[in-house]
Amino acid sequence: MMGTLRSELYSALAEVFSDPPDWLALSGSEWPLVSIATDLAISSKNGRQAIERMKGISPEPIAIRQERYNALFSGPGRPEFWLYESLYRSGKLFGSETMDVEGIYRTAGLVIEGAELPDHVSLELAFLAYVANQQVVSD
Repeated sequence: MMGTLRSELYSALAEVFSDPPDWLALSGSEWPLVSIATDLAISSKNGRQAIERMKGISPEPIAIRQERYNALFSGPGRPEFWLYESLYRSGKLFGSETMDVEGIYRTAGLVIEGAELPDHVSLELAFLAYVANQQVVSD
């Protein structure tokens, strides 16, 4: 059960970091992350506090959420947070980190399809969801 919850959490976070999904326009208490995180954070005081904060987030149009996403991750200028591991670690897009991550995926039998680089946080979270799901299948 814990592996399934982790897989669901990683998948939801991958969706958020890929591009804000429509459900982010809802109040925080309606986000799928809340129920998943609640089940995972039963014994964590900090986790429960974070969930309560998330529940308090008011609804707002997805366009506003998109503006916040862009401000945090795209700029203008240098973003506050890098979405690519290579940019975070070496300051270069498509650095050695990109190839390292792609090698990890390939070793796991996965192939990246589409235009996104392998070291984008959404793909790394999707990979963690895959790994967590594989643990459930093997248990």
